[in-house]
Amino acid sequence: MIILNPSGDKVLIAKRKKEPDIDGWQIPGGTVDYGTGEDVSVAAVREAFEETGIQVKNPKFLCLMNTFNYGAERPLHIAFVGYAENEEIPPNPEPHKAGDWQWVFLDSLPEGKWFRLSKKAIDFFNESRMEPLKDNFLVE
Repeated sequence: MIILNPSGDKVLIAKRKKEPDIDGWQIPGGTVDYGTGEDVSVAAVREAFEETGIQVKNPKFLCLMNTFNYGAERPLHIAFVGYAENEEIPPNPEPHKAGDWQWVFLDSLPEGKWFRLSKKAIDFFNESRMEPLKDNFLVE
């Protein structure tokens, strides 16, 4: 989930503390609880809250990302975008999984390692802000 600040110019990211891609920058994310029939947008909001303590309302679908190269058990990732009500960051609810969350400007993302497709989702979002959305929402 790409969580934006209220003005939409910053994104919430943290450094991972676990594999894969330990020490890489990440956006919040997780898995859908298909066993309970959980909706993917509900899962995105739940995972964002579990990882950051921030409640996101009315997330919007951004794109599908082809992640088959990471393993056949999870061939697709689904990215959503949502807004935080303010820029307050609660205490990290899962400090064993990630460093403290921080706001960074969308136009000055940190260099270096990123977790899987977190950076690709942000790049796709940045590109889509500059031009109309395309019919093709699959990010390779």
